[in-house]
Amino acid sequence: MHSSNETDAVPDARLTAPLAVTASGEIRVAFLISPGAEVVDYAGPYGVFEYVFLGKDKEMRRPFKLYTVAASKEPVVTSGGMTVLPNCTFADAPGPNIVVIPAMLMDKLAPAAYDWLRSVHKDTDVTMSVCNGSFILAEAGLLDGKTAACHHGAYGALSNKYPKVTVIRGKRYVEDGKIATSGGLTSGIDLALRVVERYFGRHEAKQAANRLEYQGTGWMYPNSNAEFAK
Repeated sequence: MHSSNETDAVPDARLTAPLAVTASGEIRVAFLISPGAEVVDYAGPYGVFEYVFLGKDKEMRRPFKLYTVAASKEPVVTSGGMTVLPNCTFADAPGPNIVVIPAMLMDKLAPAAYDWLRSVHKDTDVTMSVCNGSFILAEAGLLDGKTAACHHGAYGALSNKYPKVTVIRGKRYVEDGKIATSGGLTSGIDLALRVVERYFGRHEAKQAANRLEYQGTGWMYPNSNAEFAK
């Protein structure tokens, strides 16, 4: 964790890489879920977006509308045995502004998931992966010619399997156009805070982090994963 001195932090993303809020003020966030999905990968960002509140007192509102998407609405057993009941299927999911892709068992992921990803990506503000969710993006062809992060234990595997992807080591997250990928596991929390900052500025991102009592600062210091670069 860094000190409170932010002189070496990246600038407020609202100023350098802003995202426009929809006219309705509602930002839809879809979490792709499949058997074996890594709990930390999807639950971390889910909690970040859940704890963003705008306004004061009775006027407070949650701008992020969260829902899980899977091949069917049957229960999905994710990592550690946690079972999730998906809100939507590929056929009836609302069009998302943000898609979150956790690490998943690729041999258990429905082929239709890739079609859905390619389709919704055309209209997203951000299509983001956490940890080895970048393999899912790469398999869908969405990382071709792009830079990307992944779990430090999979740098070589991602490079070897998808030679059109430039793997960036030692970054908490990597942004390339509307694609954003994070390092391992808890890095997804920082990428989610970065996305919050892009919509609403550093103050609101800090407010969300404070509500979560999250003391990590990787969202302002993406180079803080340097120890994992080897």
